[in-house]
Amino acid sequence: PPRAELCFDSLMASALDEPDAVYGLLAESVTLSQDRNGFRFALRPQARFHDGSPLTAEDVAFALKLYKDQGHPNLSKALRHMTEAAAVDPVTLALTFNGEQSAQNILAVVGMPIVSKAFYSANNFDASTMAPPLGSGPYRIGRVAAGQTVEYDRVADYWGRDLPVNRGLYNFDRIRIDFYLDRQAAFEAFKKGDTHFREEFTARVWATGYDFPALKDGKVVKREFPGEKTPDMQGVALNQRRPQFRD
Repeated sequence: PPRAELCFDSLMASALDEPDAVYGLLAESVTLSQDRNGFRFALRPQARFHDGSPLTAEDVAFALKLYKDQGHPNLSKALRHMTEAAAVDPVTLALTFNGEQSAQNILAVVGMPIVSKAFYSANNFDASTMAPPLGSGPYRIGRVAAGQTVEYDRVADYWGRDLPVNRGLYNFDRIRIDFYLDRQAAFEAFKKGDTHFREEFTARVWATGYDFPALKDGKVVKREFPGEKTPDMQGVALNQRRPQFRD
């Protein structure tokens, strides 16, 4: 479901204000080989899954191999140049690439969610299920109503809470995501106060749709935030094959 990444940790985490910069999350440090095809990660020994079991290099190697062989194309494509993922010891991971990888491939790999080897040795990775997976991140899956709602509950004893890379993040005890058939239905729910946050993608609605009572009463704050990434294009394409648009 959306935002399920909150339940998992990755080797490194992106910096929202620095393009192509990542900082250690599960990884305490990383060493690059002279040919730039080998990476050795020293993992944080305190990393834990939600059941208290340690998250080790075996889990990371298992997860990356699993994604390469059985993962979504977005994952397997980024891993296509990885030739080896091996646990040197419980806190040391070695990754090897074939030399055809790009910097973006590496950034994608170090940002992939790490799953438990023990959990998926006992559970089918490909199976459709409503049972929540075992994670290690700041949240765990809580209440689920299929096709309607998913809730994420904050993990009180999250192992990585005090890491510099997580400072200032994950401040809500519970995050609830409701699903709607279309954006208009979601907008109506927002106007009624059924949801508490909305990101507007349609310029027309932003310009003309925000005139409802809750906004006028100050219960809704309409604000523009400067973006740190290139936005998706919005525009009108004129069909110049039609006479009225040929000039």
